[in-house]
Amino acid sequence: MNMKNYVLAGMAMVTMTALTSCGHSDYKKTTSGLAYDIIHDGKGENLKHGDLIKINIKMMIGDSVVQNTYTHMPGYIKIDSSQKGQHNFMEILHELKVGDSVVVIHSLDSLKKMGQLPPTMNYAAGTTMKGYLKIVAGFKSEADIEADFKREEAAELVRESSKLEKYLKDKNISAVKTPKGAFVQITTEGTGDIADTGKQVSVNYHGTTLEGVAFDSNIDTAFGHAGAPFEFVIGRDPVVAGWVECLKYFRQGSKGKMFIPAMLGYKNQPQSEVLKAYTDLIFDIELLAVKPAPPTNNTPPMPGQ
Repeated sequence: MNMKNYVLAGMAMVTMTALTSCGHSDYKKTTSGLAYDIIHDGKGENLKHGDLIKINIKMMIGDSVVQNTYTHMPGYIKIDSSQKGQHNFMEILHELKVGDSVVVIHSLDSLKKMGQLPPTMNYAAGTTMKGYLKIVAGFKSEADIEADFKREEAAELVRESSKLEKYLKDKNISAVKTPKGAFVQITTEGTGDIADTGKQVSVNYHGTTLEGVAFDSNIDTAFGHAGAPFEFVIGRDPVVAGWVECLKYFRQGSKGKMFIPAMLGYKNQPQSEVLKAYTDLIFDIELLAVKPAPPTNNTPPMPGQ
């Protein structure tokens, strides 16, 4: 698997709407003005070009957490010393060892001058953002990283599935747990064919977060495509993994709900202001039709996009 698939999204600047300031008079500074303080807990040699590492990162705006991989999936990167970072962690990786931690203070004024912030972002002059980085582990090969990545993915899915199970229990919702950790509640039993892999299905759907905020629907006119059933071939056309996992519990004519953990949804990839990274999903589903798949290369967009 290509290393770019593992690069931590948080290594790039995130867009923020509410910011605060904090001092950094005791920190060292890089040539770009990034303030930093290294906590040397590691052993061995400093990190160098080509090293494969696992990291955790936390970004804070005052008391608010913008991003925190310590509670989700860690990041994986291959150090490329030819790509010098500008006002971010990449500038100082060569000073760190596996096991070390570092605290940094980003100047938003500097980031704006470097073109790393949206031009429409508003903030007070002198505003800063605080970040924490931990070098968790080093790897000898990309195969080692891929194996570790899969273990972390499995652990994240277990955490999310457990959270969903608690949510359902608290809401007194009876649902069937699928093998991969999603949940299905059938409210109206259908009598037609099962929505199995390789079949074309027509679906009406309404998607919300666990908090009840709608993010997409083909029955709500607010989303601009109401009235047209969503058609796709299970296992062939691109939909989130949770749909493929859950729809096999539906027959033609069935209605129900799919409760999908983020790792079977959009994972750590934010889709909108509502669909942030690691958002669990709920879909109200009506399975209108199940039929043989036509020979076509059409690729309908996934719900939520």
